[in-house]
Amino acid sequence: MEESNHLLQQRKARMRQTFILYPLRGFVTALIPWFSHLFVFNHMKNLSMELNLFGIDAAVFLGFSLFILALIYNSFTLYFSTYDREQMDAFFSEGGETLSFFEERRLVLKKLSFYLEFGFTLLFTLALTFLGAFGDIDYFVFMLPIPRALARLIGFFVLSSFLFILMLDRRCEARKYWQQLKERGDLKRLESKGRMAVRGLCIVLLYPIAAPVLPMVLYFAINLLTIVLGIAQMLTALGFLLTLAAIVALVILLKRLRFLTITKRIEKSIARTAEQFGYKLHLYEKEERALYNCNGYIEKDEKRYYFKIMASPSLFTPLYFMEHGAYYLHKFGTKNHYRSFERHVAYCFDSPGQKSIILPKITNYIFAKEGGSVRRVYEGDSFWHYTIYNPASYLGNMERDCIGRTNTER
Repeated sequence: MEESNHLLQQRKARMRQTFILYPLRGFVTALIPWFSHLFVFNHMKNLSMELNLFGIDAAVFLGFSLFILALIYNSFTLYFSTYDREQMDAFFSEGGETLSFFEERRLVLKKLSFYLEFGFTLLFTLALTFLGAFGDIDYFVFMLPIPRALARLIGFFVLSSFLFILMLDRRCEARKYWQQLKERGDLKRLESKGRMAVRGLCIVLLYPIAAPVLPMVLYFAINLLTIVLGIAQMLTALGFLLTLAAIVALVILLKRLRFLTITKRIEKSIARTAEQFGYKLHLYEKEERALYNCNGYIEKDEKRYYFKIMASPSLFTPLYFMEHGAYYLHKFGTKNHYRSFERHVAYCFDSPGQKSIILPKITNYIFAKEGGSVRRVYEGDSFWHYTIYNPASYLGNMERDCIGRTNTER
């Protein structure tokens, strides 16, 4: 009896999704981006008529407004995909693990909910297109020597193709985001209706409010591009490439020099503290550091404490420690939805004594991956055979002669 009631409730929920939620999402996804984009497009159109930036045609500004339209659609499709509670529950019931790139998309394409949401969005978008919406698409298509209805049909086909690819990708992105929240134990983000409402309101208001600013962004971008092109014209192709290579090399060199400077400063502090409190300090030379993969060790009462100085992650760059290596996770995108790549580093080293990792600063984005789970690492925490410190805490532990003790043991 209870099982049949549960199935009945599930069926009613699916009916509500089909007859209420999906048409509503399609209507909002079609109407609100057009309404927001209306402000952007009109402002761009007026500005393109008033300004003549280095002889650039008005199509550049209108193309920029199309780019803003793509951003608006991206925000809404990602928002609805992320807060699709039914799909999220189904995702976790299937194991809560994402698949490969193509397998993820093949799985989404098998779901009826995807076609329902896309179909209703397409229906309302078709109506808006033939009622004269999306004037900048008309601007490009109507330059073709074809009837007006056919031009709008072509514009609708281009827009619908873009929406299909975007909605498919955003569904897959939402599944990846759900997995990340599960790993972090932060699923309450999606359970708060207040957070959901505020986020939706911000998306609705963001683009109309930002519309007057966006053309100026384009203006300065064009100015910067003009300066770069002017420099490029003064140089040969080889000279321009060498200049770019020199700039990249300079940035890398400055970052390396900064880390070496910080390392020397920490080593000098350790040397002063070691002399003051009766330690013997041995710093490895360049060849020894490459061989042992650490900076050296301090010695007291026949005990050795080995240490390695690593570069701290930046404020928003997570650092993950694994048993046999570590990596910095570089992200491109928003805080919660992003593309990422891993930059692996070798932190492990063999030693007969206590092993410590010293980071110039401890951020909130340092983690240890142990036993299939991820936990945040704080100053003084231990993972495997290593204890993590910032310079001040390491020097303080030298003074108290408690290097290697965890936070609970001090």
